[in-house]
Amino acid sequence: MQKGTIYLLPVTLGNELSDIFYTKTYINLLENVNFFIVENIKRAQIFIKKIIKDIDYRKKVFYEYSEHTRDAEIKEYINILLKGNDVVLMSEAGAPCIADPGYKLILLAHKHNIKIVPYIGYSSIILSLMASGLPAQKFRFEGYLPIKKDLRKKTLKYLEKISKFENTTIILMETPYRTYNFFIDIINTLQNDTLLCVASNVTQSDELIKTCTIKEWNSFSSMIRNVPTIFILYAGKI
Repeated sequence: MQKGTIYLLPVTLGNELSDIFYTKTYINLLENVNFFIVENIKRAQIFIKKIIKDIDYRKKVFYEYSEHTRDAEIKEYINILLKGNDVVLMSEAGAPCIADPGYKLILLAHKHNIKIVPYIGYSSIILSLMASGLPAQKFRFEGYLPIKKDLRKKTLKYLEKISKFENTTIILMETPYRTYNFFIDIINTLQNDTLLCVASNVTQSDELIKTCTIKEWNSFSSMIRNVPTIFILYAGKI
C-alpha cells in the first residue's frame, strides 16, 4: 500500500489573514486532505473556516498534538499515514515544527520513509530576523529563557558574550503575558551599545518592528506591549 504524505502547513500569526492563505494550493490542501494534526483543534478550525467558509467538517478528522502528546499517540498518527492517508500538520501560529513539538512526528515519519512536504507561509522567527537589520549569516535561536530572574539575567549576559565574540545574532522569545517584564530584564542587563530588535505582532495591523541600541531603547520602552514578540540581540561587529 502506498504511504500517505505529511503536509506542513503554516498558519496566520494572528487574526488577520493575508492573500498567501487564499492561494489555490492552500485551498486544495484544506479541501482534499481529511486528516489534520493540530496544536489546538478549535483554533485550527476557525483558521480553516476563514479560508473555506462552507467547509464540511463531517469529512474531517482532527487530532491534537502538543508537548503533552505521548509517544504512543504519535505512533498512531504515523499509522494513519502508513494506511495511505495524507495528513496536514498545523501549529497554533506560524510554521509547524519551528519552536513547536511537531518535530517528533516528522522525525518518526522519516524513519518510516514517509514523504514530507513543507509549504510556504509565515514564521515569526524568520520574518523578524529578515526585518531586524541584524546580521543573519550566523545566528542561533535560543527560544525561551529561564523564568527565574537571576538565572534569566545570567543567561542573557552569557548569550551577549557569545554574540560579541562570535559575531552571532541571538533570537529569543517569550510568552505574551511576560513580554514587557522580559524586555525590562533585557535593557537592565545588556550593555548599552548592544543592538536589540523587538518584533511584535508580526504581519498584523499593529505590527511593531524596531531595532536600536539598549541605551536608545530606554526612550522607547512605552512601545512594548504584552503581545506575541520576538527579541533579537546582537553585540558583535557590524
